[in-house]
Amino acid sequence: LSLWGRDGQTTIMVTHSISEAVLLADRVLVFSRRPGKIISEIPVMLPRPRRPDLLYDPYFTDLTRQVRHAIDQA
Repeated sequence: LSLWGRDGQTTIMVTHSISEAVLLADRVLVFSRRPGKIISEIPVMLPRPRRPDLLYDPYFTDLTRQVRHAIDQA
């Protein structure tokens, strides 16, 4: 994250943790099963730097629900 913050380059991170994805990302992409295609793009409009207490923010909770719903639809 420090490299991303310093250089501002596009970075792709892969995770299976919804809360981690929302906490770290500017947008979350949800892929379908095989063949893998992007089926949902969820923008994350949270201020940076992000602090761990965001986990309890209602907007954060709503975003994690949106991601879970997109995964369930995949």
